[in-house]
Amino acid sequence: MKKFLPFFFIVLTLILFLYPLWLPGFPYTHDGENHLARIANYALAIRQGQIPPRWAPNLWAGYGYPVFNFNYPLANILAVPLLALKIPVESTMKILITGAMTLGAWSLWEVLKRRTSGVAAAVGTIVWLSAPFTFTNVYVRGAVGEILAYATFMSAIASLDIIGKKRGIWQYLWLFLSVLSLSLAHNILALLLVPTVICMVIWRFTPIKKHLDVFLVIALALTSSLFFWLPALAEKNLITLDSVSLNTAYLQHFPTVDQLLTSTYRFGYSYPGPVDSLQFQVGIGIVAGVLFLSLHAIIEKNFIKKRIIVSIIILF
Repeated sequence: MKKFLPFFFIVLTLILFLYPLWLPGFPYTHDGENHLARIANYALAIRQGQIPPRWAPNLWAGYGYPVFNFNYPLANILAVPLLALKIPVESTMKILITGAMTLGAWSLWEVLKRRTSGVAAAVGTIVWLSAPFTFTNVYVRGAVGEILAYATFMSAIASLDIIGKKRGIWQYLWLFLSVLSLSLAHNILALLLVPTVICMVIWRFTPIKKHLDVFLVIALALTSSLFFWLPALAEKNLITLDSVSLNTAYLQHFPTVDQLLTSTYRFGYSYPGPVDSLQFQVGIGIVAGVLFLSLHAIIEKNFIKKRIIVSIIILF
């Protein structure tokens, strides 16, 4: 019984986290309504013969809009089979978020329990599930792309753990799908997290000649994502992405240290300058974890110390 107790608390935390999502109606969030419209239009575009979809037929007052050429497609792709089963688009979005949070929690649990005790793995997973940033992503921002990106990132790390011990078609398929999904989950996080995965692969699987199969799987996954990335990058000069204020004045949107540590839960936005109406707190559990790892690295020696220091760098 004690063996399953940590896992029980993870499942309980996950249920409590997702309970408000499954109440009647759909939560009002920053981007939620946009994603609902895009998911519905993506399925409609496929029915009209667009493979892959580039043009949202019903957006912009029915004139259409090329949002699929530039906006991360994973959530839309995963939604198509559910919509084909006549599941309402609101329920489809809830299923996507529920699946992503479950995948993220399970993957994190798998990664942590291989490196520490079941209790410590459960604590780490619960810290992620209960982190203010995680809650804000789901219930304030409605950022389904970011939710999927974090889940697929942790799935990729878990697959590397498995493939380091056992290699076969299913292990290769898991790694391939995780890296491919991460590449398509969210534009910005893909640019941040895919290189992180590649660095971890280089660090763990050297010399490269001995582990060429792993690198080939990742290369195949990244190549498979080019159906989205090549048009998006090639036609970026046709849109105003580089001139919007969030790109030109991003330094003015950086949160303060106080916001990272103590900002309260609010349904608002980021504004230029230090005064905002959106919660930026990363969570006391995550801050405490980084501090604990830093102290732990001081007393450890040699290889373990190096691994802890690398982990701290990635966390920051």
